[in-house]
Amino acid sequence: MTYIGGVVTAAVTAYVLAVLMGGLGATTPVDGVIVGVVVWLGFVATWLASGVFFERRSTEWWAINAGQAIVSLAIMGAIIGYMG
Repeated sequence: MTYIGGVVTAAVTAYVLAVLMGGLGATTPVDGVIVGVVVWLGFVATWLASGVFFERRSTEWWAINAGQAIVSLAIMGAIIGYMG
């Protein structure tokens, strides 16, 4: 069940990123990486930071999770841009 949930959440993320990229006119892999990084900075990095501030999680926890997210969003954006 864990892998199914991971695939579903990745598919939803990719779909939303594709919709956002379409609305912004991002049609190249570089555009896709830029949009992915901006989405990460505006939503994921800040959301995870609240865990450090309010839940007293370590900065290492933030770095691991934020690092995984930025790589995933940048790669998704590049692939979507390549296809678009």
